[in-house]
Amino acid sequence: MTNFAELAQVRVGEVEKPKPLPEGHYIAQFTQPMKQHKAKSGNVAMRFAFKLVGAGDDVDQEALDSAGGLPDKEFNLDFWMSPDARYRFTDFGKAMGASDDLNLIELAEYLITENKPFTIQAKQETDSNDPEKVYTRFDNPTSAD
Repeated sequence: MTNFAELAQVRVGEVEKPKPLPEGHYIAQFTQPMKQHKAKSGNVAMRFAFKLVGAGDDVDQEALDSAGGLPDKEFNLDFWMSPDARYRFTDFGKAMGASDDLNLIELAEYLITENKPFTIQAKQETDSNDPEKVYTRFDNPTSAD
């Protein structure tokens, strides 16, 4: 299906609940420059869009195939900028080869410019308001080297 008219013809009863990606480690790459993200609480994050480009050895290939394979979509990775949380961002940047001399904005630019693949962990979580609703959360990015 490639156009709206065809998409709109799908019957409600034919729509299936998407399957979450299996847990494990995936290879990813950033797809866009960093954008500032602000949570409802007022906390600020550097938000990076990324795509999955491969699955690690710990990903169940049958479950991945059953979920439709690697999705062709972007996900978001937020690095919060509170004093306590900034270490996670700088630690990731150093693991990706960045210099200690960069400021945080320069580090964000470095990550996009270098565009090195990285490893990210997928975990399945249940919605606290709806136990039937399971989604995939990405966390713990590390260098793919």
